[in-house]
Amino acid sequence: MQPEYIHWLEALFAALIGLGGWLWSVGRKYQSQKDAIEGLSERHARLAADLARHEGRLDRAIDDLSGKIAEVEKARGESAAKIYARLNEISRDQAAQGAQITHIMETCNRTQHALMAILSGRRVGGGRPYDPPEEA
Repeated sequence: MQPEYIHWLEALFAALIGLGGWLWSVGRKYQSQKDAIEGLSERHARLAADLARHEGRLDRAIDDLSGKIAEVEKARGESAAKIYARLNEISRDQAAQGAQITHIMETCNRTQHALMAILSGRRVGGGRPYDPPEEA
């Protein structure tokens, strides 16, 4: 028979092996979590760099668009000013033409009245009833 301390040593050795196995599995879990954290931190760094690069591109695009919007607004203002000036010129031309048309209509009316006065004094057979003497 074996002495009793050998059973205790076997039990202690089995407990040590079990404790070693448990420590080894805890170490593996810790190492895998540590590796996952390192991988995630590397991925976070890459994503942060990509985000910063895209934010820079967006800022430049916004600045470009702001400049283009300002140019369009300036061109729109210049175009509106040109259109307004042309409309003023057209209205002045129309006013001048309206005055000319009014003058022409007045002249036509006076001429019509004068011709009607001349024609109303003629006889049916032609010639005027009274011919003033010609002056020499």
